[in-house]
Amino acid sequence: MKSVASIIVLLTCCMVDAVSAKTQDNVHYTINIPVAISVDTEAIPTPVAAGETLALHWRVYSNNAFRYQFSGTTKDESGNELAYPSLYKKEVDASGKQVADRYEVLDTQFGVEVSDYGSVQYRDQWGKGQMASGNAPDLVKLPHDPLSPSGSMGRIMTADATNEARIALYAISKADAADQSGLYHTEVKLTITAEEQ
Repeated sequence: MKSVASIIVLLTCCMVDAVSAKTQDNVHYTINIPVAISVDTEAIPTPVAAGETLALHWRVYSNNAFRYQFSGTTKDESGNELAYPSLYKKEVDASGKQVADRYEVLDTQFGVEVSDYGSVQYRDQWGKGQMASGNAPDLVKLPHDPLSPSGSMGRIMTADATNEARIALYAISKADAADQSGLYHTEVKLTITAEEQ
């Protein structure tokens, strides 16, 4: 009986040794895909009458999330430069000559909407979008400022199928009988920043 028990123990030991001789080597493969980002203006807007909505549209192409910021300048009535956009024109006299350091400035409000996106962090509208009720100084605040369009919307992820998202900027300028007639203008710049997730 003793020898049978010894044989069983020996076989068990051999089986344990065979199992413990196995090893595994897991290899993890990684690749790095760089961020790609670009922006195109869809079309130059045609002039509108005071009180009507002026619309600008951009398409953003990216393979990840992004934030954005608007910038621009305007003049006050004495010609001092202000750090936000608003529609304005140089005053002219009765002979049609421009008057030095005199500008006509319209109260301009803005709205922003994003569309054709994959997802947004918070919301897809600022300043009531097409209704354009946002204050011009807030339009140009830094992207993480909660009063800015980007700060209130958060990051935007482009759509998987197209790698695109659309940004629309709306502006409404108010004029009254005291404002001089003519073409008012402003310049707005859109800067897109990748925020890889």
